[in-house]
Amino acid sequence: MMKLTVVVTLVLLAFVKRGSSLQCYKCSGDLKECNSDSGKQNCEDGHTSCASLVMNNADGMHFTYGCAKPLDCQAAKSVCAEMMKTNPQTSCDAACCTGDNCAKPYPKDYSPKQCYECSSMEDCEMAKLKTCANTDDYCYKILTEVTHKDSNVMLNTYSKGCATKTQCDNKEAQLFYQTCAKDSASACEMNCCADGMCNAGSNFVVSAFVLFACALFAVVHL
Repeated sequence: MMKLTVVVTLVLLAFVKRGSSLQCYKCSGDLKECNSDSGKQNCEDGHTSCASLVMNNADGMHFTYGCAKPLDCQAAKSVCAEMMKTNPQTSCDAACCTGDNCAKPYPKDYSPKQCYECSSMEDCEMAKLKTCANTDDYCYKILTEVTHKDSNVMLNTYSKGCATKTQCDNKEAQLFYQTCAKDSASACEMNCCADGMCNAGSNFVVSAFVLFACALFAVVHL
């Protein structure tokens, strides 16, 4: 992890050069060190893009902005892909754009909701952090255990991610119609929580209504 972080930093420090044409934001670090109040730089000839790279894991978010050549953009994207491959719980996004200051850092008070995201048992063992949309207020996690009524085969499904207040307020109805439909569900568990990264782990707090609804639906469809 440390080695890849150093490589990413070295690749992106190549963006930070002085010159006289394109102008881009220049900074590297966490949100205190790299934000919309950070300085700007005039790029050297040959640097045709403004670049941004955002790494996110349980240790926090790391940002790098600067000038870039086309090869710099390709290299940063390759390093991001390798980092996510070798560190499944790390997300990394590298992007380039054209135009003065087109890659703009977040403001100092940027405080997004972050939730773990996954869609299978294997993925959920090494779930990645996702920065939620501004409309998302909660993190959620769902577990269903379904026994198919014809083959008697049990299937487990797992899911984690971001959710809106409306989705969580209506979670029983959603769970009833979406995850407990068609087959006999022996367990249907969903939990929404308001704190960032609160949907880590595998334990669930299940409402009695959810369990009753799943059991009732299973009986009706036998």
